[in-house]
Amino acid sequence: MRAVGDRGVWLTARLERNAAGAVTAFRDAEIGPLRDRRDAALFGRRIDAESLARDGASGVWIGFEQRHRITARDALGAPARETATQLPTARLGRNSGIEGLARGPDGALWAIAETLIGGAPAGWRLDRGVARPFRFERIGRHKPTGADFGPDGALYVLERDYGFFRGVRMRIRRFADPVAAAEAGDLGRGEILVDLDQRARIDNMEALSAEAAPDGSVILTVLSDDNFNAVQQTILLQFQISAAE
Repeated sequence: MRAVGDRGVWLTARLERNAAGAVTAFRDAEIGPLRDRRDAALFGRRIDAESLARDGASGVWIGFEQRHRITARDALGAPARETATQLPTARLGRNSGIEGLARGPDGALWAIAETLIGGAPAGWRLDRGVARPFRFERIGRHKPTGADFGPDGALYVLERDYGFFRGVRMRIRRFADPVAAAEAGDLGRGEILVDLDQRARIDNMEALSAEAAPDGSVILTVLSDDNFNAVQQTILLQFQISAAE
């Protein structure tokens, strides 16, 4: 497991599972500061890491908000070495930046914003210095907070909604053929796989990863951000999803 936090830190850990595949423990956890190009720890408004994408065996891309940017590293603890300069950061709200980041089957880096553009969720495929925009249908009041590509080539998007009276909600959608749809600039509605409200054990769900299960299904891991608030929780959930047809 690899993760980043919005106070400029990274975390790695090994997930221990039982015979049924359920997570039972965290082992060999390590934590450290995210570092800039000069190998100094990030500080100030530059620390707000919100998204993470794999790049080879150990390399990563990390998305930040407030000071919006996406930077590459050879490893989580390594200094930043490259910035995706084609990201149209002027269109992003200060506290609603790139929440979903994933390496697509087309080789491009896909970035999905929490900011709504034209009233709809929006993202960009970053490839060879060009940012190609796309959008998808907004359903209800949810906004994107995480994304990953599954081993089936589908794009999985985590969404969150919160209101003082209605409480917190989370949803996961699957876009089965995202590369072809993105060429037209619109992923459409997708398929709702999970839709939960505060009656379930959820919190501020902000991270999503997808991996293959031995039987060919897809395991979706979702993690919450407790906002350093004593009344919130850090919760890890997993869902086993049949592969897209």
